[in-house]
Amino acid sequence: MFVKFCAIFLTLLVVGSFGKRSFKSYLHDADRRALNCQPNEFPCKDGTRCVPMKWTCDMEEDCDDASDERLNCPTDCSHANQFKCASGNECQSRDFVCDGTIDCHDGSDEQNCENFVCPDGEIKCDNHLCIEAAWKCDGYNDCGNNWDETGCSG
Repeated sequence: MFVKFCAIFLTLLVVGSFGKRSFKSYLHDADRRALNCQPNEFPCKDGTRCVPMKWTCDMEEDCDDASDERLNCPTDCSHANQFKCASGNECQSRDFVCDGTIDCHDGSDEQNCENFVCPDGEIKCDNHLCIEAAWKCDGYNDCGNNWDETGCSG
């Protein structure tokens, strides 16, 4: 009897305290407050994680709630994280330029790569592909010609 009374009391307490909001939503708010993004990171609005700032407005939804792409991002490819394809009617993420995969329908994201400056945090392979700087000497052939794994110690 006492256990049943406690269960009813707790149910009334939870329902009375939280009203129309669910207990789970209060836990979610606590998670959001606990999210501690670095200055170079964007906190996803759903509070689930932080993503690099360079991933905002890059035409790719990195947050589960797509909040990294809902920041009044320009639609004319004028944002620093966007690349305007030569056709003029298509935008791609700047991270996809000179990565070895054609993303623009006209292939312009893979043209003139010898002159392309890789985004911050990336390095240029000797074949002009841009890869994450952290991938240098990581044991994987990210450049496709093993350049990123040459001259490594260990």
